[in-house]
Parts: sequence; structure tokens; C-alpha cells
Amino acid sequence: HNQAHGPSQHTTGSADKALYLDSSGDEQEVALVAGGSATLMDRFFRSTSATGAPDFTEIEQTKSITIEDPVAGDKFIIKHFSFPVTIREVHSTRIGGTSVTWNLYQDPNFSVETTKVFSSDVVTSTENTATRSTPNTAAVAENDFLTIEITAISGTPTQFHATVRYTTT
Repeated sequence: HNQAHGPSQHTTGSADKALYLDSSGDEQEVALVAGGSATLMDRFFRSTSATGAPDFTEIEQTKSITIEDPVAGDKFIIKHFSFPVTIREVHSTRIGGTSVTWNLYQDPNFSVETTKVFSSDVVTSTENTATRSTPNTAAVAENDFLTIEITAISGTPTQFHATVRYTTT
């Protein structure tokens, strides 16, 4: 027969919806949301109980590194991405000293730093509070390494910390 069943009936004349079966087995729909919000999160679809309606929930994606006794020339791998991502922001702080100057790089080869995330090196002079930095080159390709290099220090910092927030693309 020609009667529409299931998803095709729900989506006639409307789009951008996710369909699910409720605890009674009836089809329900929820409007889709944009990928990521102003708080820089990716979203996933989940329910908080066996009978509750699912909804889109945000999940924070971060990778952090703490470098003890940083010196100019320190270079570390933060993460290898097996999927493309967009770096949204980096929060950094230091303990001790006066400042730490650094940059992130994204390249398929760890030993070749050619693609800077920030067009100019970032200076973190705040101590014990996070400094937020927004990248100039945010797209990281699949199979790229994300590395950090300390390019200069002032004083004798005992710790430098950076947290990279990213979303999947």
C-alpha cells in the first residue's frame, strides 16, 4: 500500500529533526541543534533515564598539558588527532617567574613545526588565573599532531599550564 510509515511521515514538510521511540514505542521527534554552542561544546543525543525523552547534551572536549620548570626551547606533543577538529580557544597560566611565551603548532610530522595556531607567539603573564587566547589558524587536519613550544621565559617559572578547547568537524 502507499501509506507512509515511520520517519518519512514525520519529515514530510519539516526537516532537521531527530526521531526516537518513547517508552511506549511511539515515535517522537526532537529538533536538531547547531553543532557546538557559544560555550564551545560538541553535542550528543542522550536520555537521562530509561523513560525520559532524549535531548541534545553538550560535551566539552579539551586536552591539557602542564610543563614543570619550563625553559625556552621546550617542545611537547599535546595530542595526535585521528579526526579533524577546530581549536576554539586555549586557556593558559603560569606559576612563578614573570611570563612564559609559547605557540601551538599543527603538523602531520611532530619534528616539522610549520603551521602555527597563533600568528604571533602568546605571552602568558598572569599567575594562577587563566588567560584566554583565540587561535588564528583553528582547523586541525586528520592525523595532525598538536604540539606546544616554549619560545621564551621571563624569570624562573615553576609551572606552565595550557588547556586546549576544541570541537570536532
